[in-house]
Amino acid sequence: MQFENVHNCVTFVCSEGYEWVDDGLEIGDMLASLYFKNLSWGYREKFGMCYIGEIGQTAEWIFGPTIKIEIKYPVLIAKSNYGMRINVWQQFPTLYKKFASLTPSKDKILEFANSYGCVKNHFFFKKTTNNNGIKSYNVNNILVGCAYEEWQEEIFQMFINIKLLEIIQQYDEFEVDKIVQIGEDLIDIWLPSEMLPKWVYPCEFEKTFDEKTQELLKNVFLQNEGKYKKFCSIVRGKYHVKRIQKSYFQKLIGEGTVFEDWLKRNGKIQILKYVLMKNVNEKITGNVTMRNLINADTGEINEFIFVDDLLTALYLQLNNDFLKKRSLRRCLYCGEYFVPTKENQYYCPEEISIIVQEGNKFKTKTMPTGKHCKKYDYTKNRSKIFEMYKQGKTIEEITQLTGRPIEQIRRWLKKINE
Repeated sequence: MQFENVHNCVTFVCSEGYEWVDDGLEIGDMLASLYFKNLSWGYREKFGMCYIGEIGQTAEWIFGPTIKIEIKYPVLIAKSNYGMRINVWQQFPTLYKKFASLTPSKDKILEFANSYGCVKNHFFFKKTTNNNGIKSYNVNNILVGCAYEEWQEEIFQMFINIKLLEIIQQYDEFEVDKIVQIGEDLIDIWLPSEMLPKWVYPCEFEKTFDEKTQELLKNVFLQNEGKYKKFCSIVRGKYHVKRIQKSYFQKLIGEGTVFEDWLKRNGKIQILKYVLMKNVNEKITGNVTMRNLINADTGEINEFIFVDDLLTALYLQLNNDFLKKRSLRRCLYCGEYFVPTKENQYYCPEEISIIVQEGNKFKTKTMPTGKHCKKYDYTKNRSKIFEMYKQGKTIEEITQLTGRPIEQIRRWLKKINE
């Protein structure tokens, strides 16, 4: 898949918001990924379910085999089946970084979900039975959500992956020999404990089972609004990320290549790249649908990418930055990153194009992003640059002071001299 030319990576946000549920849900009868008719729909045999319906309308569900899943409360649940469509890929191209920087408290997770959607689409049911004690399933008591424990773990894993990416991209600034340690049979990846999120309590492994330490941990996590949300076992100030069998890595480089010789040529940074690649693959494999579609309006063939959940979309963003498959630009007004569509674009786009299905045809549809950064910047900051120019500062000095492109300064100041 050529992810640098993605046209669609659509997820959904519940238009009525989300809420935490502490009990009263079931998930044992089914777990499925959600497909909407105007994007894609189909039967998923292993989940035993078919969904047919328009966004915001009543759905038709066909049930089949079951998968047993244990619920770990609390669960963040969408309040209804009504959803707003967002194109994460184009609207929020670095959302994976915002996700990784979350402090996984219930209020912060709720705030994130209300803006961008649920990280995974697990399907739950209210515990309802009829007079005969038989479970009753219908569209009205199907709920989409994800357990708090999963949110917590996925945020932590994304944080670790971003740290690995930073080391790969700036390896000259890190002591890679201390991060990648190669033994006789095993390769271990370690991160210094100071690299862990601030909401993680690092606990030395040999002390983990001490009575005093256990009591401390108990007190830390009994405080719902406490500083720490998770504890990580560390060894001599280091957190263990992954262990790889050397023999397994030997298969990757080929039996005819001596591992030590390969290591001298490529360095330990190549092992880190493999670890990050493996972590990304685990999240996106089986969760991405790709089809080449002919645009009904232009005849152009486009790639159509559909993801099973928001988490997959976030890992595709990470993957593209890992493989250096896209160029991002930071908006001069709001500071958010965006994918430029033209050379002299310095602000978030006000509109993006997505591909939608209408009957048997696929058409390009313009979708507003809700951002007007160019207009806001022009209104708020142009006058300040005019004032600097009137005070005698040169265009070059203004550019240096404001960090703005010299072409933009010239274009704005041109109106004064006309």
